[in-house]
Amino acid sequence: MEVWIDILDPDFVTEEGEEVSLAFNAHFTPLQGYPTPVGPPVGVSVEEFVGGFGSTFGNAELTVTEGAACGSPPNCGAEGQYCDTCWTNDTDDAITNVTFNTIDNDSGFEGDPCSYGDYTAQSTTVSQSDSHLLSVTFSSLGFTEHVWAWIDWNQDFVFDVTTEAVTMDVSSGFGPYTGTVVVPGDALPGTTRMRVRLTWNMTAAPCGANTYGEVEDYSINVAGEAAPTWAMDPCPKRVVMKYALEPITGHLYISEAYASGLGYSLSDVDLGSIAMVIPTSSCSVPISGAELLASHESLPGMGQVLDISYPVTDYILCVQDGTLIWDEIVSSFDVTYDYSGGPSGGLSGTCNIIGHISGDVNLDGNFNITDLTFMVDFIFRGGDAPSVLETGDVNADGKVNITDLTMFVDFIFRGGSELIHP
Repeated sequence: MEVWIDILDPDFVTEEGEEVSLAFNAHFTPLQGYPTPVGPPVGVSVEEFVGGFGSTFGNAELTVTEGAACGSPPNCGAEGQYCDTCWTNDTDDAITNVTFNTIDNDSGFEGDPCSYGDYTAQSTTVSQSDSHLLSVTFSSLGFTEHVWAWIDWNQDFVFDVTTEAVTMDVSSGFGPYTGTVVVPGDALPGTTRMRVRLTWNMTAAPCGANTYGEVEDYSINVAGEAAPTWAMDPCPKRVVMKYALEPITGHLYISEAYASGLGYSLSDVDLGSIAMVIPTSSCSVPISGAELLASHESLPGMGQVLDISYPVTDYILCVQDGTLIWDEIVSSFDVTYDYSGGPSGGLSGTCNIIGHISGDVNLDGNFNITDLTFMVDFIFRGGDAPSVLETGDVNADGKVNITDLTMFVDFIFRGGSELIHP
């Protein structure tokens, strides 16, 4: 039996690239690996020609509908989620054991409706450039089988069939199947997923449905500092930014990887609902803008990014809450927003603030002889007063006068006592 689908260019002519490969028992393979049709537009009907031994048995009309662009073969799911997979026969083929590093999991028929085993609660830890053996055994009622595996090393929720596939040492047979997994040197630290797929008499893709086989998913922890899923710029912040002549805009970047970890997509966020609060003072930082970016250099490989902008001066004033910030502190912030299909989401984080330095009267972030010159001009020559007068009160007596200048000189030239602040 032979099957063609006139999908490349609906011209009522069967041609190369439109045939469907069938197995010997007429359980045909799915159209995985089919290129995205460039011929018929969405909604245009095409003909499916079915023939065998030179004879045409009949036609069936198909309608092309719009779907997600997931590559060839399809290997991705909804944004920020792994693709679905399903096997409709739940009694003939089953993975019986998966062993990988410290994972050693016995299993059996996963059952209706999809013969899918979610074992992501089981995990093992590997390091970049490590090598580990993957072993898979199965039950198949005596039929020859294929075993395939993929590990999402870059944590983009896509099982790349070229760079993330595991080469198993038996291409077809009764197993067990084994393969050496070499962890890439650039594998992203953090938790990712391994998918193992058993198939009968076909080449498997990481996703999609068929009749005979089974799929199991596991968690893999790549050692090292986990890749950040959000970033703030600038961070750390300096209190002197409050005195900038031009307003400074800060940005909080939240990745799709962060959102998906909480079960939603950034595409669902209501941009008008975003709010930022400093919890220590219950002070609200105004949001000056929000937009979805395809990606951002601060969060490589993390998918689309929500860019939230805010005035840095307002952030510092909320943290300061009427008092001066000295030395370096850790500031906390809470960001909340609404999204469709669920309750409010958000993020809580921290960012260090580098506060005032006693004696830094010119607010350049350092204390040196230029500050001494500034104090001499202010006290003896009628020069400008320090923008933050308290930075000149280096003996913390509540006044800025010649006694502070004397302490300046002693500290800089004579190794005197450390400057203090009120």
